[in-house]
Amino acid sequence: MSFDQAQKPTVLIVEDHFTTLSLLLESLQVIGCDILIAGSGEEALTLASSSSPDLILLDVMLPGIDGFETCCRLKANAATTNVPVIFMTALAEYSDKIKGFEAGGVDYITKPFECAEAIARVKTHLLLRKFQQQLQRQNLLLEEEKHRFQMLSEATSEGLVLHQQGVIFDSNQAFEMMIGREHAEVIGRNLMEFTAPIFHDVARQHALSGEDVHYEIEMLRQNGKSFPVEVHAKSLLYREQPARIALLHDLSWRRGLEQEKARLEQENRRLKMISSDRYKFGDIIGKSPAMQAIYELVTKAAASDASIIIYGETGVGKELIARTIHQLSDRRAHEFVAVNCGAIPENLFEREFFGHKKGAFTGADRDSRGYFDHAHHGTLFLDEVDELPPHLQVKLLRAIEQREYLPVGSHSTHAVNVRILSATNTPPETQIAQGRMRSDFFFRLGVMTITVPPLRERKEDLLLLIEHFLAKLSNRSARPFLSDQILHRFYQYEWPGNIRELQNVLQRYLTFDRLEFSGKNSPPRKTNCNMYQPQEL
Repeated sequence: MSFDQAQKPTVLIVEDHFTTLSLLLESLQVIGCDILIAGSGEEALTLASSSSPDLILLDVMLPGIDGFETCCRLKANAATTNVPVIFMTALAEYSDKIKGFEAGGVDYITKPFECAEAIARVKTHLLLRKFQQQLQRQNLLLEEEKHRFQMLSEATSEGLVLHQQGVIFDSNQAFEMMIGREHAEVIGRNLMEFTAPIFHDVARQHALSGEDVHYEIEMLRQNGKSFPVEVHAKSLLYREQPARIALLHDLSWRRGLEQEKARLEQENRRLKMISSDRYKFGDIIGKSPAMQAIYELVTKAAASDASIIIYGETGVGKELIARTIHQLSDRRAHEFVAVNCGAIPENLFEREFFGHKKGAFTGADRDSRGYFDHAHHGTLFLDEVDELPPHLQVKLLRAIEQREYLPVGSHSTHAVNVRILSATNTPPETQIAQGRMRSDFFFRLGVMTITVPPLRERKEDLLLLIEHFLAKLSNRSARPFLSDQILHRFYQYEWPGNIRELQNVLQRYLTFDRLEFSGKNSPPRKTNCNMYQPQEL
């Protein structure tokens, strides 16, 4: 192997015997080396300092200072300390070789030597020297880059993180202050350790990506509290290996504004509904004290994201209350999905709630979305939730708690963000005692409970409800008249079917001009009563 002409190495030969010098000179020129010659140790020190050779072949027995002393002085000089020295000597004693290595030599050639062996040793150490110089240059460039990064990173108030596959190898002071950590606590740690668990999938995906991305996640401070950040990330090369740099902007100020906005909106809703003469709240009708209390609970429920069970008899308007909560909440821009749990066959439960993949079963010719997917970012309303058997409650509970589900026929879970509202016409405590509802299922669904009063307990709302349904159901230009006799019967009736029955009775009356009550205790008829005309709401 010969060296390239453009990168010819320089070898300094320190030898006072002409024969040895001639042999080395001829052999080294053949492999493409530039040669420098010194006949003594003193001359070698001067020549090496001025010319910076890549390798020194140093005879031990020299006039003046010997080779050992010459080597010691070369190593003591900053200009020549890294130049490899190969000793040449006829001394065969082991102690002499040890002395040469102690002086700083890297190898020995014993005289008389074979040219092939000598050239092989020279080539080896020249290559090692070349690699050493390349490494030194790379380290120097790396230090310059690191210094430049530090200057730039400390000049900004944004957090800066450099990482490879999520493992942090550098960060600036702004990032460390952001998460409340020292520099040593950050280096070598995975970025996921400082990311809120719910955002691990998103953060990991972008950490391993090679694309320039812009996204928002939540990080963790040392005290465990999360805070929102905006992240700009891109790829770069670090030590010739792919790496990622992330610029993080703290959005805590925005969260404060959002919280204040939510507080003001909640206060605004509360002030609107506390008026003593209020008779309507969204689509809910009623001005009784019982309904005013319901309005207050609906307002609180809309301002939170907690799971809620709505309890009340059949027909009291549980779904209407659930829809009102959704329409007043931050999820109102997304879907409200109502599910009648009592109408779902057990063998179709997972397909209905979680969806299925194409080919999951015979006839599954396409992917199908389930209730959870339809309600993603919105509200899932579970009507007659007590109709679900306990073993299906377990499956539903797991999906709600883990915020993910597995579609039928799929091998990967789907993350989901839904709010759960549910309704039952039997007290949950009774269902738990009877073994129809699991206690852990109830506690997860019933963070807050809203009990809707039956119509017989708020008959002061009856007239408002009648006026509302007559306006809604009548297809005439003028609304129909109701006699005092009819109204009297309405007030005497207990309405076991509640508001749904009231609407049904009025619809039959408008259609057939006949008043019929389905309950056992129908009110008696009266005669000679005045007519009543509903007023505008």
